[in-house]
Amino acid sequence: MLSRLSELVAPEPLALVIFDLDGTLVDSAADLKMALDRMYDGLSLRRATEAQVREWVGNGAEMLVRRALSYDLAAPSVDEGLLQKAYTLFLKHYGDTSGQASACYEGAVDLLECLRESGVKVAIATNKPARFTMPLLDALNIEVDFVISGDEVSAKKPDPMQLMRCLEYFSCDVRQAVMVGDSSNDLLAAKACTIKNVAVSYGYNHGVSISSFGPDLLIDSLTELR
Repeated sequence: MLSRLSELVAPEPLALVIFDLDGTLVDSAADLKMALDRMYDGLSLRRATEAQVREWVGNGAEMLVRRALSYDLAAPSVDEGLLQKAYTLFLKHYGDTSGQASACYEGAVDLLECLRESGVKVAIATNKPARFTMPLLDALNIEVDFVISGDEVSAKKPDPMQLMRCLEYFSCDVRQAVMVGDSSNDLLAAKACTIKNVAVSYGYNHGVSISSFGPDLLIDSLTELR
């Protein structure tokens, strides 16, 4: 059990696995699109497609709104007054939609249970704001040992700060930890603090293949880590 994860840190024992949330454990794009649709309607703007929303996810809520207002991944400059109004609307509506249509990816819950039963600590490091993280985990019955959200630190992923907080919380040696994520932000954060990393091929990485970022292990399903 868990041989592929253990092999990454051998000969050290596996002590901690840090997961990204959106695009790794949970497909939340449908909830995000519902909230953006309501934001667009409130501003009398045309709606984006779900494919666009999936491409924009990954750098926190404010960046998602910036991209949504410009309909562009690069998020060129937008009017700050409009941004603040749109961001307030989005946060309100996402509070209503979060968890309604989100679903765990295949193997996610079983893997988390297997890790914890094996005595391995499990953390989530997400760029999602804290006010939405715990309700989503509760709605999907996801149980972990530690959670750190994007607005609980001064620098989000790809900065390694969140991962370092996870290591500090468990007093875990970096050689005994693995990061599992779907985006370049996750891999860059892991590489910055020399944590072994696993990339899933199915998540949100702005339309770019995650394999191009050189993960230590690339998988198509979390079931491969059991």
